[in-house]
Amino acid sequence: MHELAVKYAKTPEQLFYAFVRSLGAVPLSGTTSQQHMRDDLEVMGHATGSGTRTRSGHGNARRHKDDEDGPALVLDATDVARIREGLQMT
Repeated sequence: MHELAVKYAKTPEQLFYAFVRSLGAVPLSGTTSQQHMRDDLEVMGHATGSGTRTRSGHGNARRHKDDEDGPALVLDATDVARIREGLQMT
């Protein structure tokens, strides 16, 4: 799992979250940690920045540059198979 974490530049927990999503399931985090929630949201491609919002003179919300959504983490089929095999070994 460490090798894949390096490949995708994610934590092993984030890889597992993406793996569960690749199976068509919706993982429920249940975390109370703000950092863990940011990690989960990052895997799904949602904004993980500061969360700071400002308002323009017209009342339209402006997003902080770090709050832009990015691509969701999608594991390739070979890596999904490697994770599945690793889970069967334990």
